[in-house]
Amino acid sequence: MTQAKLTSRVNLINHAVRKLQKAGLVIRSTRVGNIRPTIEIERPANLCQGFTVITRQGSDLSTLNVAPYGGCLVTWRVYDNG
Repeated sequence: MTQAKLTSRVNLINHAVRKLQKAGLVIRSTRVGNIRPTIEIERPANLCQGFTVITRQGSDLSTLNVAPYGGCLVTWRVYDNG
């Protein structure tokens, strides 16, 4: 990845993180990634539009939600241990 692409992706993340924090969301992590920057947040009080992927590992269900936002992907998980 070139320095210019890296700088551009970091700027996208920073801008999106500021807007998400201003909206009251809690940021868990950020990743520059090879294709699109990713921001992981705590589960929002109001669910956003996006895509949902449900996986099962043993008896644990894990739901990953993904939504595009400001040139990034925003993800959050929902766990159901039952």
